[in-house]
Order: sequence, then structure tokens, then C-alpha cells
Amino acid sequence: MNHLNLVPYQKFEIMKLIGYISGLLSFFKDRRVIENIEQMIQKIIEKKTVRLFKVADDKKEYNRYKSLLDGSLKSVLNNEKISPALRENSIEAMSDQKQIILIHFPK
Repeated sequence: MNHLNLVPYQKFEIMKLIGYISGLLSFFKDRRVIENIEQMIQKIIEKKTVRLFKVADDKKEYNRYKSLLDGSLKSVLNNEKISPALRENSIEAMSDQKQIILIHFPK
């Protein structure tokens, strides 16, 4: 993370994001899934976009991230596993915020 050109506020926000993600990752047992999620989040932060085709360096990496998120892997980001963690971490992480902006991407 030290190689990123960030102002102190951005570093603080990224550290909050990483702390938040760490809590979510504790629900997963497969080390490969955890490593892929960590790598994807790191690239999202570095490239400052959530568009997988811009985050991935090649088609193989794009397909790996896509299958991680779309449910085609045997070990995936399962809604039943992640929803309780998201809810718990969201309430805790945002409880002291004066303003919260929610972004929804409908299917």
C-alpha cells in the first residue's frame, strides 16, 4: 500500500476499507478465495475503478474476478455468508458518520 500516491485522507479511507474487508474475509475458509478478493480489492484501490475489465491485467484475471463474484466458482461470495457480515460491519463502521452516501447498481 505504501507505493500508492495518496493524500493522508485517502490513506485513512483505504485503511478503513481494508479493516472493513478483513472482517468480511473472516467468514471464508478457502485461502484461494481470500487471496483473490484481497488482490482484487488492492487493484480496485490502485486503479481507482470497480470496472473489472479495467482492474484486470488480462482476460484470465478478468475471468477469475468475474467468476469469484458471479457465483460460478464452488467457493464464491455467497449472499447468505456475506450479508450478516456486511450488516454488522456497516452499522459499526458508519455509526459515527454525519452523512452516508449509498450507491446501488441494479442488475
